[in-house]
Amino acid sequence: MNEDKFWDVIQGMNYTEKGHKGAGQYLIHESGLSTEEMHEVERMVERKVSELYRRFHDDVNGCGDDGFNDLCFQIVSNGKEAFETATAESAQQMVDNDEYRESFSYAFLDL
Repeated sequence: MNEDKFWDVIQGMNYTEKGHKGAGQYLIHESGLSTEEMHEVERMVERKVSELYRRFHDDVNGCGDDGFNDLCFQIVSNGKEAFETATAESAQQMVDNDEYRESFSYAFLDL
């Protein structure tokens, strides 16, 4: 799956408004993706979360390991621009302002 299609799917999942259940329902019932493509979206999300984890883990404080993981998933769920422009400072601001929630990863539980 190419990056543009991936980010289109993330936008369609609209986790911030739909929550993990609605995002998962979109992926399974509305995205038009095959089962393999859905799993590829999940793997791409995990790779992007891992990248954010490596980039910011030592620089963001105040959310613990589980919370930091949720933060990284939130950044990915916020879309391409949020992911590409994320900095340690913007991630810390999300923590300080409680602008993330548990956890976009749950959208993939029913795959």
